Amino acid sequence: MTFTTANYGPVMTGDSLSFTVRQNELGGSEPAFVDTSIVRVAIIADCGDTTFFADIALTGDTIVRLPLEEFDGSSVRVLFDFLWRSGDFINYVDDISIFRCPADLGLTADITDETSAGNNGAVTIIPTDGLGPYEYEWTVAANGATAIGLSAADYTVTVTDAVGCTDVIRVTVDFNTDVDEADAALQGLRVYPNPTSGLLTLELDAPRATSLRYDLFDLTGRRLLSRDLGRQQSLREGIDLGSYPTGTYLLRIQSERGAQTVRLVKQ
Repeated sequence: MTFTTANYGPVMTGDSLSFTVRQNELGGSEPAFVDTSIVRVAIIADCGDTTFFADIALTGDTIVRLPLEEFDGSSVRVLFDFLWRSGDFINYVDDISIFRCPADLGLTADITDETSAGNNGAVTIIPTDGLGPYEYEWTVAANGATAIGLSAADYTVTVTDAVGCTDVIRVTVDFNTDVDEADAALQGLRVYPNPTSGLLTLELDAPRATSLRYDLFDLTGRRLLSRDLGRQQSLREGIDLGSYPTGTYLLRIQSERGAQTVRLVKQ
């Protein structure tokens, strides 16, 4: 079976030829054809000579995408030549197009922050552009669009759609206190300057005396610094981050009845 498409173009850098093939056994019920056939794809550029392009092995249903960089600026027709070794079957060819990846895949994220229970954050990545199904590559052990059991940290996810277009999203899971952890004693908490070049001031005027402590974490959840401040009502405490590298940190201040986490940036 051989056929040639209409003219497409002009082709631009980054464009690719995309098409789908479905193969079925010849017969009334048309079960899937499980043997291998071959499609030879050739390009006719600017109504000139035919340029051999690729031989592609097909087994069952296949989505094919071929880059067209060498034909940049040309108008092209595509010649398909289907070959087979044995058996009788039907080829359905559809969605033939010169595919151009969108600028991005429109990635958004649904984030559940970690609570004091620990390692219970979650992220779901939602693509709004491109062609599904999508593949997700996380910087943490996860399969599919959702990662669970996360600690407070930054995560990077690379998403690839069905025809190879990719996009990257970076998400942050923060610490978050549970509703029943809220404490009026911490409502007047101030941590400044933020961002800081090194020295921080922790300031609190509480309506009552309460036992306080703070813990400093990096974004992997590793505790870097901890101090028990005793029982305080009016507090002004200095915290020196001068020995730590630039980056983002989490300062968790805990009272007798609750906790509050502040995201810090060290410049």
